[in-house]
Amino acid sequence: MLEQSTTTQATKSLWPQRLRWFFAELIVVVAGILLALGLQSWWQGRENAVRATAYQQQILADARLTRDTYTKAIAIDKELRAATARLSEALRSKQSLQNDDALQWLPWRSGWFDDPRPVVGNLYSLIDTGEIQYIKNPKTRAAIIEYASVMKGSTADVDGQPDRMRRANDIELLRLEEAEVPMMSRKISATGMNDSELLKNYLPIYTTAWPKLRNDAQYRFVQNSRLMAYDNMARYSTEIISASEKLIATLEADEIAKGK
Repeated sequence: MLEQSTTTQATKSLWPQRLRWFFAELIVVVAGILLALGLQSWWQGRENAVRATAYQQQILADARLTRDTYTKAIAIDKELRAATARLSEALRSKQSLQNDDALQWLPWRSGWFDDPRPVVGNLYSLIDTGEIQYIKNPKTRAAIIEYASVMKGSTADVDGQPDRMRRANDIELLRLEEAEVPMMSRKISATGMNDSELLKNYLPIYTTAWPKLRNDAQYRFVQNSRLMAYDNMARYSTEIISASEKLIATLEADEIAKGK
């Protein structure tokens, strides 16, 4: 009995020590888990920040390209609109048409227009995937969302104008055929300029048919329709340029977008 009592007491005296070791090991395990989770969270946050920075830098490059593309398109369409306006004005005149008069618009291809497209793949991807949440600067985040909204609205509006122009072109071809004026060859430049040699041969045919064209209500309507399309495209393109410049300014002001 004495020996059993001694053993029981010895066992009881070991429990505090065992508990201390148990809690010590538990603390080490928990600390290890927390450390691992913390490292994982830190690494994920770092990866998210890297992705957000890459997105911002790419969207900045895309916005600059979009701005430059639409600026160039406006410059091209401005010349084409001016030629169409001169034709429309001549059609309202009762004067005969001389070669020098016709050269005010014939060097430009009737109904030609630049059809730019914005670069928005990265922009929409950032928003659609939800990764825009990783952009920490709230001003930058709001600017990107606003830009996406403007781009969707403006591009949807401008997309209808080429259809208006193509319909006008189709009508014009029919009216020219009716006036026995063949269509000039499609040998044209990227800015819509007709080939000078072809134009030289085309001039006498066009001026001969001018009285009939001038009295053709549909031919006159076509020019007005084109002017409206050019004006609409210019207005929507200007909105896109303005929105792009606004976003560019915001991103350039953001230290993350600068890569600093």
